[in-house]
Parts: sequence; structure tokens; C-alpha cells
Amino acid sequence: MQNLNKSVGYKSFGLTISSDFALPELQSINLGKNTADVHVFKTDLSFEWTELVGENENFVVKRDFVMFRVPGVAIYLINNGNEIYVSPLANNDEDQVRLYILGTCMGALLLQRKVLHLHGSA
Repeated sequence: MQNLNKSVGYKSFGLTISSDFALPELQSINLGKNTADVHVFKTDLSFEWTELVGENENFVVKRDFVMFRVPGVAIYLINNGNEIYVSPLANNDEDQVRLYILGTCMGALLLQRKVLHLHGSA
């Protein structure tokens, strides 16, 4: 399920992030031999989605596990405050896939890490 060979390193949210997806919005770093705090993996979550979530539902939330689907974009799984799995759907918009990784997924991941995150704008 995991492919670490394609991963790129980033620094954001006070964390180092290893990602199978290009995240140009974030500061890229050379991870070298350092271990990342968070790993973002590209994988197929269709089996897990079918097993865990009902037909008319779009999310499941447990203590250290969040899984949700954005129709036409991707299925996302956030696990243990250090893993994000992304299963892009056919004909998705790459920008939208990243939007949910950096927004909803990181918000859920920070909550799993017991970090209070605030969003503000002016």
C-alpha cells in the first residue's frame, strides 16, 4: 500500500511531511535520512471504503481514524495522527485533491495529535 520511493519532503504545520503527492503550496525540504512526522500515501482505498462505509454515507469517524469521500475527487483516510492515505477518483482535479489533503485531512490529523488548530482570515 505504501510507496516511499516517490515521496517528497515538506515542512508545514510545525511538522515534516513526506508525500507521494506534489504539494507546491508547502516549503519543500530534503528529508535525507530524517524520518517524517507525517506520511501522505497514494493508494487504492476502494476496498476499505466498501467495507467500512454505507452506500449513502460520505464519512466515518473514530478516535484515531477518519475516512471520508469527496465525490468526483478522492477517498481520504487519516490514521493515528501520522498517516494520510489518498485514493484519487477517475477524472479528478489535482488541485482539489491537494485542497482536501492540506485542509480537511491536516485538520483531522492535527486533532488526532491533540493539537488545537485555528483558521482565520482578514
